[in-house]
Amino acid sequence: MSENTQNTNYGKVNVKGETKEKFDSRLKFANEKDSKKKISSDDFLNFLLTLATDEQIQKYQISTLTWEEEEPKLMELWEKKKRKKISGIEWALMFRKGELDDFIKENSRVQLF
Repeated sequence: MSENTQNTNYGKVNVKGETKEKFDSRLKFANEKDSKKKISSDDFLNFLLTLATDEQIQKYQISTLTWEEEEPKLMELWEKKKRKKISGIEWALMFRKGELDDFIKENSRVQLF
């Protein structure tokens, strides 16, 4: 925990109001105990950051990935593997016919099937 804050430059972290309320609520709960040293927002955030592993962050990123984000990457990968350019319409027809099912199962980070 940092003791000397006189020469510290503070920045701004943009979060949604709901997220800030959750953060403030947890910090307030932690600081309600009379026998413990008060925890600053900075110390609390640093503590939380040290708990998150790279694997957990990557797993979270994948869990929030949408099809809209994944589909263009899959189409590009398919074109590289097949060495063939296709249009969005061709891709959509192949998708609807089920011709891409195996490719998507093997390469997509989003679970569709």
